[in-house]
Amino acid sequence: YLLQNLKLSSCFRRKPDLQQRLIQSLDAIVNPTADDFRLVLSLFDRANKKDDGLVRVPNLFHSSTTINNFTKFDDLLEFLSNSKDITSLYMFMEGLLCWLFDRKEIKIASNIFIPLILSLKEKRKWNSLSKDYVENLPRDEGTVPLLRLIKENSSKIVATEGHLCLTSSLECNLDEFLFQERNFEFAIDGANTAKTQPCNKEGRCGLIAKLTPCTREDGSTFNIQFVLDPDEYPDHLHYCKGLVPLEDVFFALK
Repeated sequence: YLLQNLKLSSCFRRKPDLQQRLIQSLDAIVNPTADDFRLVLSLFDRANKKDDGLVRVPNLFHSSTTINNFTKFDDLLEFLSNSKDITSLYMFMEGLLCWLFDRKEIKIASNIFIPLILSLKEKRKWNSLSKDYVENLPRDEGTVPLLRLIKENSSKIVATEGHLCLTSSLECNLDEFLFQERNFEFAIDGANTAKTQPCNKEGRCGLIAKLTPCTREDGSTFNIQFVLDPDEYPDHLHYCKGLVPLEDVFFALK
């Protein structure tokens, strides 16, 4: 009964050694019947199916061409403006901020930069930036000129409404964020979303972001995924499909 009703992909993901232990247990069956054989086939058919319980958060920095390959600001702008991997104004800004960080000598011409932003918003149907997001952007000598331009032109590229800011109660430092596996829970107030149908499930509606860490030797393993599998959620939280369009979600550090 348990084997027929467990979601094996979730079990194997939580306990990687579980699959080998299951194989050993099945191998130990004495005089297996035809029903036993059919059960084994169905188990491995389910276990090997593509797992759709996770949705990866786009990360442009894992592409073959990363922002650090650029030495000129104009070349970076051209890449971010034309890359199909950049799907929102948030990703565009993150690329700029990461590249500008600690680069004190870069001058940004407002008469070129702001028209470019407005053109991209219209051409690529990008939403404006959230006020909460802009107010928490990192500041150093390299990023201050860009942040000043954003503030001076906030009426054109920053929106005070139409965004939902979800904050996780889990706090960590940068080392913990990068090098330790953890789940970030985000509770959602249905009144602030596009949800129209009441939810009758126990606990709060929400999202879990599953973080797969990297190592100091290899940063390519870092990954953030939104968990869709209801079996992965604790009793106090559950995922409601369609509550928040995941293609519009942007994960940022505060």
